[in-house]
Amino acid sequence: MELKELGKIYKLNSNDEIDDIKVTETEVESSGILSHIINSVFCILNCQPRSVYLRGSLIDKSLSDNTVEDLDLIFVYDNTDYFDFFGTRKYESVMYVNYSYDENKIVFPDVRRTIQDEIYEMIGLHIDLDISIKSEKLFTEVTYINKFQSKKIYGEGQDLSVSNLSKDILLLKEEQTLSRRKKLCSKKILNLKKFLYKEMTYEGNIRERLIKSVLKIFFREYSFDILLRNNFFSRDIYYCYTSIVGEYPDYSNHLEELLDLFLNTKSYTDREVIDLLNKLEYLINEIELLIGNQYKTV
Repeated sequence: MELKELGKIYKLNSNDEIDDIKVTETEVESSGILSHIINSVFCILNCQPRSVYLRGSLIDKSLSDNTVEDLDLIFVYDNTDYFDFFGTRKYESVMYVNYSYDENKIVFPDVRRTIQDEIYEMIGLHIDLDISIKSEKLFTEVTYINKFQSKKIYGEGQDLSVSNLSKDILLLKEEQTLSRRKKLCSKKILNLKKFLYKEMTYEGNIRERLIKSVLKIFFREYSFDILLRNNFFSRDIYYCYTSIVGEYPDYSNHLEELLDLFLNTKSYTDREVIDLLNKLEYLINEIELLIGNQYKTV
């Protein structure tokens, strides 16, 4: 598998802003699969969402685009309803993923696979389904950038997505990123190692998703300041990876190995993944040392 440009790269305009008006109806809405997914989730939780938001490349791309990897949806519920099924964890058919980047992300082990199969029967395409569950309060507290990358596609709840991103917000995000990224990545790497050492049997493609999640965090966190320095913003792994390689060419071999793991996760054994995670930790320490040295005075 080769690295491709899957998502967008945004450039700040003369007013130091990024505008992305999301008014066009997406194929997810018009194809009929959205209502099918909502009905399927309703059968599990017995509760209608106040809103559903679409994230990722399918905001702009067709379902048949060969660069599309998954269908990323956020179901937003009334605060009381949310606590009823998430706070009490009373639904056995729902598995809560406390090792994911988004601590509120859930997967439906058997149901998710069934929904994906039914989508395939409807449109003749396999789409990997990725669903997060939030209350209206939690979605209100979601970072401004995440709201910028979301499009409301269903429901009577207030539209909390935004279409404008200023440089001031990105600079604030950069400050937060620089202060937390090493700790965040280290935590995710450690959790992933623990799971790999247990030699668990994973449901579906959970193992691949866990590995990719850690690598996505690294590529996105460690490219944010590099891209912003050049007045760009992107969450797309292609742009994140290439910016890091350009900034740290001496570590290109390490970065290529990590990229290959991201692209070809299934071909690596658990032991090989752990070895590469050790290299990732080394690389993070090296980058942090390089950045620290830039600000030292003689």
